[in-house]
Amino acid sequence: MTARILIVEDEPLLALDLAKQLIAAGFEIVGPARTVAKALELLLQSSCDAAVLDLDLIHEHSEPVAIQLLGMNIPFIFITGDSKIFDVAGLNSARRLSKPADPQSVISELRELIGKKK
Repeated sequence: MTARILIVEDEPLLALDLAKQLIAAGFEIVGPARTVAKALELLLQSSCDAAVLDLDLIHEHSEPVAIQLLGMNIPFIFITGDSKIFDVAGLNSARRLSKPADPQSVISELRELIGKKK
């Protein structure tokens, strides 16, 4: 079965490029979502095995999505240019990659997270 990855990224070109890279690596994409509301809606409508979250979205942060993912026991990675991650519900211990993230690093992290979940 193909692993499904939720992408939460507010920059359309970055989201599409990441989706393209993940599809080429054999993943199925959920989204991408540009807002917290859309990401939470996708989580209710579609299942996913892991997620890639941009921390800083337009006018909001993706921490509510991360908290929802934690509650659903779905692993995720933050990709951010911000060195500070909120210390809410243990988010400081979440995996993160710095922008611009190397696609191979994202793919490797996702495979590791999904492998630990099984």
